[in-house]
Amino acid sequence: MLSLFDEEVDFKTKTKMINNLNRDESSDSAKRYIPSKGEITQNFFNMTLDDFVTQRSKQFLSRLQIDDSFLREDVSSWGENPTFLEARRRISRLKVVNDTAERAVKLMQDFNGFITTEQEQKQFLLHCVQEHRDLYPDCKKTTLKRSYPN
Repeated sequence: MLSLFDEEVDFKTKTKMINNLNRDESSDSAKRYIPSKGEITQNFFNMTLDDFVTQRSKQFLSRLQIDDSFLREDVSSWGENPTFLEARRRISRLKVVNDTAERAVKLMQDFNGFITTEQEQKQFLLHCVQEHRDLYPDCKKTTLKRSYPN
């Protein structure tokens, strides 16, 4: 959906995306088909950007409280449409991150050298943290009530 707001994506692709947004998927949603890994890799390289857009993609706009009325107009006129321009402004302010990786990097940056500067101690500390995460993978009450093995 973000590609609808990208100036480098051509009008033809955006038009196909809009058609996919408006396509009736009622027959497809009755049963969920889960393709094999081989089918995914084989088909993935033949897919285009518009293949990733479905009727459910509209939820993205509604969750961000973006008015989707511009979708009913011709793609070439979006540049002058105030609704589209406001939506593009909102989209451009989104911060997209790989949350898990960035948190791990940030944690190491913040605490690197804070507790110890010796490499051996750092490795031991990281080992302890990993062991703790394995024992307590979440913060559920039942998990936290478990006793730590000796």
